Amino acid sequence: MESKEIALIKFLANRRDYGEALTACNSLLLSSGENNIDILRVRAYVHSRSGNLDSAINDYRIILASRDAQLRDWYLAADNALEAERHLDATEWFSEVIRKSELQGESWFHSA
Repeated sequence: MESKEIALIKFLANRRDYGEALTACNSLLLSSGENNIDILRVRAYVHSRSGNLDSAINDYRIILASRDAQLRDWYLAADNALEAERHLDATEWFSEVIRKSELQGESWFHSA
């Protein structure tokens, strides 16, 4: 279930209030303790929406290095890297999506 804070951050980002959304993300990160992957996911989303792809990719790198990385994280990281013309990162991460999806029996990204 999504927390109220994360829902608010997504609302702000969708309203294009990126500064306020990032301030809320950073505040949550400071108070979150150890488990901050969901906050990093939403901050990467805000960065991506605002066109700050380098920052989004930096957040995804942290997420991907964690044991909590999901298939969708690999896909979104690759998508952001492709948009930022970071083709080596995009290729590596899309390859990981394909590898992991075959292991997990997932195929949703084929239609993405």
